[in-house]
Amino acid sequence: MPFNTILVALLLLAIGFRCPSYADTVKVFDGSQKTTPDAQGWLYITDPLPPPLGPGSCATQSANGDGTHLNTNCNIRHSAGYFSQVPPLSHPLMPELDRAVGFTISFEIEILSESHNNKDRAGFSIIVITHDLKGIQLAFWEDEIWAQADDPLFTHGEGGDFETTSGLMLYRLALLGEEYFLSADGLTILTGRLRDYTSFGKPYDIADFVFFGDDTSSASASIKVASVTHLDHATIVHCDVNGDGAFGLDDAILALQVLAGLEPATPIGSQVDVNGDARLGLEEVSYIIQKAAQLRQ
Repeated sequence: MPFNTILVALLLLAIGFRCPSYADTVKVFDGSQKTTPDAQGWLYITDPLPPPLGPGSCATQSANGDGTHLNTNCNIRHSAGYFSQVPPLSHPLMPELDRAVGFTISFEIEILSESHNNKDRAGFSIIVITHDLKGIQLAFWEDEIWAQADDPLFTHGEGGDFETTSGLMLYRLALLGEEYFLSADGLTILTGRLRDYTSFGKPYDIADFVFFGDDTSSASASIKVASVTHLDHATIVHCDVNGDGAFGLDDAILALQVLAGLEPATPIGSQVDVNGDARLGLEEVSYIIQKAAQLRQ
């Protein structure tokens, strides 16, 4: 790496630029409480609906000390999941999801098993719809995570190979502007543009909406969810180079490697932009070094 690049970065310690910090962090599901999400503000809905509205579903949910186990493997045509709101009912802690400011929803999840009979469906999905009705639906298979497209609607979009059954993973789904960024245990595995699914109707036309579970009659899954957390402002998208949710010299080293035209030793975790010029530059390196040296709050 050229010495003058490092020297300039170190000299920039005197100036730097500020990133947005998390204004609020809310755990909207905590599996350690040994209760299911519907006991913590989420709405648990099955298809078929339970009596007297329907014949009922064979899907099951159970809670223990390490989270909630949701299982729809009993019948591929049955589905079940957790809704942040079905108006007029809503989760009391779920805030406005403003993509202009940016936010992150973190899910601590393990896919125990998943099967499907349609290449455009998955037994476990996460849906996030922003305040202005842009959003993303991510589908989880055992060996891939992919996005539901909106043209044609609900077809297999961009995806990334990933082993979802290897254990409990912390997935961070950040939405900012027109894009989303998904990381798993600090490694970015999928990015793309936000979608407009509103032509389908509910629940995709519900503002500030989050869902996780099985929402299809063409797939089934068994999953464990340990926590769901909302983070205001998508700081992980702005400033965290290696995607581990923290600032350190390893972020500065990765940034310097990119600036020097070298292949970084580890993958770049997410888009990094401190000063809003939509690129990685010395300003970002300066900010990271200052954070690591505790010169910035």
